[in-house]
Amino acid sequence: MANLAYPSSLVGLAGAVPSPNGVAPLAHIAAHPLGLVSGTGKNWLLTGNTSGTISNNNRVMLKADPSAPELPFVGARVRLHRLTDGYCAWQGQSDAQGYYWPTGLEVGVAYYPVAIDMSGAHECDAAGPVVATQAI
Repeated sequence: MANLAYPSSLVGLAGAVPSPNGVAPLAHIAAHPLGLVSGTGKNWLLTGNTSGTISNNNRVMLKADPSAPELPFVGARVRLHRLTDGYCAWQGQSDAQGYYWPTGLEVGVAYYPVAIDMSGAHECDAAGPVVATQAI
């Protein structure tokens, strides 16, 4: 006969499932904020003036091979990540000319844009860093 170190049937569906070593699992009491290496050190929220944008050269370009000319990349998913901790602060898609218009960024904070091809035909690429400025 096999020596099983775990229960062979479900026990107490409404309660906690006992652990294999016979010790009751700890109950979840509360959630606490994590200390992160970001602007506030408390959470991932955007805490500054969030009326910023990136206003210079917001365009995704595609170069199929080294000798080919650059062409606008239509419909690429573009994400802006905060440089200090990688938080994805904005995402959108490029238009027919490859342009994108991010809004709601923290003014004076550095971001790096990442362009992703959702079809999987091309590798994603990152650029930057760029600093968000006050939207006009």
